[in-house]
Amino acid sequence: MNYIFFYKGDIKKHIYESINSILSVDKSAYVYFCSDKIIKSSSSRFNLIDIKDIQSDLVNEIDKIEKFEQLDNNPLWETSLLRVFYLYEVAKALGIEKFIHFDNDVVLYEPYENLKDNFDDSKINITRLTNDMLIFGYCFIGNIEVYKNVCESLIEIYQNKSAYEQKYFSGKSMVEMRSLHVSYLKNPEYFNILNSIPNANSSFVFDPLSFGQFLGGRHYKRFSKGYLDKLHLTYELMKNNELNPKYKNGIASVSYKGINNNLANLHVHSKKLSKFKPRSYENYFQSAK
Repeated sequence: MNYIFFYKGDIKKHIYESINSILSVDKSAYVYFCSDKIIKSSSSRFNLIDIKDIQSDLVNEIDKIEKFEQLDNNPLWETSLLRVFYLYEVAKALGIEKFIHFDNDVVLYEPYENLKDNFDDSKINITRLTNDMLIFGYCFIGNIEVYKNVCESLIEIYQNKSAYEQKYFSGKSMVEMRSLHVSYLKNPEYFNILNSIPNANSSFVFDPLSFGQFLGGRHYKRFSKGYLDKLHLTYELMKNNELNPKYKNGIASVSYKGINNNLANLHVHSKKLSKFKPRSYENYFQSAK
């Protein structure tokens, strides 16, 4: 399976660790990393793509529309949105029809072959964080043309951003996670929401962000282990100790009403991925120690 990522700026330790988890867990994985930096790996399954080689009308259009001045010019918001379009362009350039993508602070525990029964190959399979946010905690794109349709819908959403912000978010800023939710509302047939609550019909569940924040804390927040966000869909169940994530000996899992499912991934917001490595973890980068 192909995994595609996009990142601008200096490569942080947790990014190496995230990629290491993929190469360690999924021995059939090929990782395509689109960046403005040069990094080298000992794995022949890691492929670096120069961001300057990937240009398109979609990328240029969204870059003209949205600059996120209202969010203190934090580059995170802009690059998080731009990557949605770069993912499509990289896949198109490489002739890739299906691929996996998630945020660069995610640890992977299961290979695609173990998870594929959870996916609909005709849709964008993605995690939901809140009632009004979809998030790349884990995402499997099963059809590149459907993904292109989502990209085009995001262009229209940002062209009419103020109207959508007022209609759906009481004027809150249209960050990438909210724009994906609006695309979902407009075109639900494009999406399959991945399950985060254990059930008897599946062996695995997916972490949008909630379990990683609870187990590892928040980014830049000391002593935040056990954190719960009231807006997250899992909040009430976790607050009442009905939904219980844990990590032990390289395995992350969640229990609910006597059912225990392994986690396919863990979204480690604290960036301390080294504390949550999969059992088979290997290092494929000299810079990731």
